[in-house]
Amino acid sequence: MNYLICIMGRFYELYFYLNIHVCTYYLTFIVMIGVLGLTALDYFLPVKIVLILFYILFKYCRLIYGLSISINLDLDKQKFVRKRSVDSKDDISQINDYIVENFTNMNKTNKICEYCKNKKQPRAHHCKKCQRCYLKYDHHDIFFNRCISFYNYKNYLQALVSEVVAYIYFIVIISVFLLLKSSTDRKYLFYLIVVILCLVLNFIEVWYFIYQTVVHMKLVAKNETTTESIALDTYIKGDCTYVSIFQEGPIKTFSSSKNRNILNPYNLGYSMNIKEVFGDNYMDFLSPEFTSKGNGQKFNLNC
Repeated sequence: MNYLICIMGRFYELYFYLNIHVCTYYLTFIVMIGVLGLTALDYFLPVKIVLILFYILFKYCRLIYGLSISINLDLDKQKFVRKRSVDSKDDISQINDYIVENFTNMNKTNKICEYCKNKKQPRAHHCKKCQRCYLKYDHHDIFFNRCISFYNYKNYLQALVSEVVAYIYFIVIISVFLLLKSSTDRKYLFYLIVVILCLVLNFIEVWYFIYQTVVHMKLVAKNETTTESIALDTYIKGDCTYVSIFQEGPIKTFSSSKNRNILNPYNLGYSMNIKEVFGDNYMDFLSPEFTSKGNGQKFNLNC
């Protein structure tokens, strides 16, 4: 029963998420159609059609990548077994199998989460808001209301990029439209007010997406998570508060080095770091499917 309630709760969040973004999509789309459609239909009609089709494509990509983040329910045994109620012999058997699988002959370097009491894999961390551990935990995103971790990190980056591209595209086509219109046109002031209103309404959201895109592209290039980046920054400054974040590498043994590339055991070079997240093929960069390397429990090291 608890399992069913959890599933229903997650799909309710997904339903709420989709309603908000679908409404935003259609609202912006209608405004753009209205601005472009106020001119005569025979004026740059092919250009209008192309602009509208490309706009739909970018917004579609944004919804798809956002959906990929939301439907990632993360129901593997490690994250869910502690939430299940023991109502039958089958449940007891599954929990026993889980204990044997995860705790028998466990490597001494692996830790136990002090909150959920699960085995804590390298790069895994506990989210206090979600009340569970996530593999290669990055952060809890306030916009998607979802933890960003190993299985949805690629989709998160794709959603950020597609949103930024769509917004830049929107600004460009509207700016071109205003430049083509004469400032003496009696409707010019109306066009200008509509455009400014759209920009203001989307400013906070777009600023957030641009900021997150820049930050996370830097993290991908260094193969760091947000949590690890904070830990490395403080360690280089001489503060050892977050040393426990790392279970592997020189920082665990309190290395005297201040070289970030040495302290981070997962930095394999720019090219390999990008492939760790997106995959080897160029098509993997565009695909919403999961193509990241590894299983989220063991990672390639540079030492």
